[in-house]
Amino acid sequence: GCGPGQNGGCSSESGVRGPGSGIRGPVFRHGSRREGGLDFATMATKSAATVAGYLRSLDPERRRILSAVRKVVNDNLPEGYAEGITYGVIAWSIPLSTFPDTYNGQPLCCAALAANKNYNSLHLMGAAYNSKEKAFLREQFEKHRKRFDMGQGCLRFKTLDDLPLDAIGEVIQRTPAKAL
Repeated sequence: GCGPGQNGGCSSESGVRGPGSGIRGPVFRHGSRREGGLDFATMATKSAATVAGYLRSLDPERRRILSAVRKVVNDNLPEGYAEGITYGVIAWSIPLSTFPDTYNGQPLCCAALAANKNYNSLHLMGAAYNSKEKAFLREQFEKHRKRFDMGQGCLRFKTLDDLPLDAIGEVIQRTPAKAL
């Protein structure tokens, strides 16, 4: 899956974002479409069809930050995944042409990257479903003296300095497509 979970995910306090809420960016609603055991809804305010379009829609500083995290993911991505827009955010998933028999007809995601109103988020399915990977990330954040702000599989960050990018690359490397 590519999105936040109901318990500790990247949803707003009320669990609902959308038109009129004053919150721009990805919209996550409890009880929305499920992907890989996690709830995830389509975005209401951004409608980019391509990664380039998504990045162009951001202010220059956000674009710089998300582009750098995107490079780390792409540089460490195992074979079998494709980058694209899934559920309105940048996502790395197994193409349906390769693995069409998903329970909901949506691609299975390894990671997703989004710009939210007050923070950015990186959804790491390897850490969401593997307690050893999540523990590894926690240890790496502590080692680098960084604040570990992660829900079920959603790392929340504001700047590049908030992330140990090498550790994120390791988690991505250790999430082969066959594991999903």
